[in-house]
Amino acid sequence: MKCLAQTLACCAMIMMIVLPAFATTHNVPADFITIQAGLDASASGDTSNTFIDGNQADRVITMPIGDVIGRTTLIQGFTIRNGNTADSGGGIYCYLSSPTIVNCTFSGNSADDKGGGIYCLHSSSPNISNCTINGNSAGWGGGPLVDPDLGVIVDTNANEDSCDVYFSISLDPMYVNPDNDDYHLQEGSPCIDAGDPDSPLDPDGTVADIGAFYFSQLSVQDYTGTELPDSYTISSAYPNPFNPTTTISVSLPRPSELNVNVYNVTGQQVAELANGRTTAGTQQFTFNASKLAGGVYFVRASANGWSDVQKIVLVK
Repeated sequence: MKCLAQTLACCAMIMMIVLPAFATTHNVPADFITIQAGLDASASGDTSNTFIDGNQADRVITMPIGDVIGRTTLIQGFTIRNGNTADSGGGIYCYLSSPTIVNCTFSGNSADDKGGGIYCLHSSSPNISNCTINGNSAGWGGGPLVDPDLGVIVDTNANEDSCDVYFSISLDPMYVNPDNDDYHLQEGSPCIDAGDPDSPLDPDGTVADIGAFYFSQLSVQDYTGTELPDSYTISSAYPNPFNPTTTISVSLPRPSELNVNVYNVTGQQVAELANGRTTAGTQQFTFNASKLAGGVYFVRASANGWSDVQKIVLVK
């Protein structure tokens, strides 16, 4: 399902619609004239993992002035980042517009004046819920400058953290690796189960999380019906020595951003076997070295701060 109900006016010179984990990067305007065209070219459901990147060139999204688009647009499940403006509203700028903004992540946006993440004015009254607004900057009001009630602590959420009327919290969201564009939540994040309790449940059946990426809390039975691994491990490749293919198994106790790469003895990467969000359980990857010279190679797997290396030998 597409997450934008109507076309948005987008002013940044260069933007990317990035679908992480083995997907396509759609460049706007190099490949598509508008962001909407880029979204229409993506596969159904992809927009829940979509990044809209302003590339520090201008605002990321500018809402139309008071027309039906500005009143009906749904912006849901996006990571809105790297917007920059000498005025106000680096991430989203609304003028006489009232979009619905749900489960979005705002990061790295800046404005010289007001509202680095979001700025709305002149009777704009957006409905904002379950969003993380973190790491934005402005001359005044680094995150959102939208509503006098936004950011005013008046209640506690289901996790007993202090929040405003929109269930926004002022805590570190504990992203996995924001410096490398991974805005998934770590285990223990205050954003888990902290969304509006009236929102639809997350896909794992738990209370809505805050942000563009929910943290899966599926039980062992929900995944496979069998017991999940207790820890991150990389098993011995089989066969080893090998020619020309071998299989590497990596066990994940929980869904993780997994990287599995193969290096030669000089440290040069010769193959990438995994790079993206991977489900819990034991995953198998086949390494085909038919085009490589015989000798020693090293397989390195990493996920959520864990890493391990295994030596393999190609015999020709």
